[in-house]
Amino acid sequence: MLIDTEGIAISPVCLPKVPVSFDFITPVLEATHYVFIVGGIRNSVCSPYQSPDSSSCSGALMEEQQKAGVYSSLVPTENFEVISPPNVLGVVGLDTVLPCNVTSMKPLYDIEVQWKKITDGRIEDVYIWRNTVNKPGQKYVGRTELLKDGLAAGNVSLTLKNVLPADEGTYSCIVNSKDWSADTTTVLSIAGTNEVFFEILGPRGQGIELACRSHGWFPKPTVEWVVRNKQMLSPDTEIHQDSKELFSVLSRVTITGQEVEEVTCQIQNNMAQAEKTTVRLSNYDSLQARYDTINRELEFRRARSYMVPITLDVARKHPELALSPDKRTVHHEPSDQGSIIKCQLPIVVGREGFALGRHYWEVQVWDGLDWEVGVLTETVRDTLIGESWQELPKHGVWSLRREKGKFWPEEANNVMHQNTAPLAAVGLDLDLEQNTLSFYNAGVSGRILEVSIEPSMKLYPFLKPGLGKVGEKGKPLSINHNTGWDYPQKMQHDMRNYPTELKFSWRRLVESFAKLRNLIAKGSLAIDKPVS
Repeated sequence: MLIDTEGIAISPVCLPKVPVSFDFITPVLEATHYVFIVGGIRNSVCSPYQSPDSSSCSGALMEEQQKAGVYSSLVPTENFEVISPPNVLGVVGLDTVLPCNVTSMKPLYDIEVQWKKITDGRIEDVYIWRNTVNKPGQKYVGRTELLKDGLAAGNVSLTLKNVLPADEGTYSCIVNSKDWSADTTTVLSIAGTNEVFFEILGPRGQGIELACRSHGWFPKPTVEWVVRNKQMLSPDTEIHQDSKELFSVLSRVTITGQEVEEVTCQIQNNMAQAEKTTVRLSNYDSLQARYDTINRELEFRRARSYMVPITLDVARKHPELALSPDKRTVHHEPSDQGSIIKCQLPIVVGREGFALGRHYWEVQVWDGLDWEVGVLTETVRDTLIGESWQELPKHGVWSLRREKGKFWPEEANNVMHQNTAPLAAVGLDLDLEQNTLSFYNAGVSGRILEVSIEPSMKLYPFLKPGLGKVGEKGKPLSINHNTGWDYPQKMQHDMRNYPTELKFSWRRLVESFAKLRNLIAKGSLAIDKPVS
């Protein structure tokens, strides 16, 4: 093997036909001569233009061999052969055997084994065995060993422990005896694969976001998401390489169509078999329903984060309406004559008006069958005292009404008929940036209706409770006075013997996500074990 003055392997031009021990004599190509390093001493012995058979070249070689103590009468290597496979595949983190075997017609005595690594033309010692003494290279201490009892049978294979991507390269197995020498090379390629983990990240837009992640891949892998009909999805994939040259993968995709019954995330390695994880959405309808529930609750939580305190205006109410001391609860107390209600609208207006921003408040309607809640313009509010209205005007008022058990507008009635949950508290979300007013069933965090509103100078909340009979109080409406975010919260009423509290669970959001993920364990979502 020829080595230049920088330690880089080159192709031989002038080599002696007699075998030479690599340990003692190493040919080096300089500008005008071959140089053999013998025992660490550089000696010019052949011109690059000399024939290997020339007397001067072979004579100089023999002279250097004698100086180094190498026998001049060498045994032809036809009786000896060192063989190894051309390629070996190692797996990151595992031990890899670099095979090397000596075939000989004669017993093997007093041999030396060298393993060297050639990377970009540079050579480094990996392992040397001489006279029962092991000498690993500086980078390979504790990581290399020959097979036990292998030498006697000519097996000089090297075990390389806990291989890493940096171990990839060409390895030379060199076997020397006092009268012969032979070598062979093997290319070690490294492949790293690992288990792939699947995750349900939760709602995203109008779909559900899924992810698969893995670490410890080499070389750089590719990622594919495929549905049952072999249609490819377009994921958002991040691949990073760490200090050990290993790649980590995080790939996300959002599924929206109910036709997706099976989704496969496949991470591929071109050096080894692909690793993949498959998610079977065998109960997509159930999953979609859970997603819708989570999405509704998230929407409700966002709206409720804008909660503001509301109090009722004593000066802006019907005479037969009675307010609680804290000005948050109203009910109808009919007069003995029962006539005044016929000429004036029985409503009360809130003191707080809104012209900008987003505002949310809640009204307890209990089990009342007749009530109305909403907002009206400042103009409508100012005319309530002077006009004799039995109904609210069509313009400047936006509300949700229940009359004899039926909801108005008609759209709200359709929604409530589809939802079996009772409506005991109404959430109102006034968004003056989007010019919308949304009504929520606060008990189940679900939106009932969204209406568009016209820009106005100011909008005021109003309440219209159900009418009572002569001598009996009507059913109340109450503003939820607790503006905090913590659930469950009690919304109490001390004037009537109505349900004393409505409970909401702040933990429901977290529990919903947990239940969604637990579908995997229960079989609704089955994740195949990664295949190697």
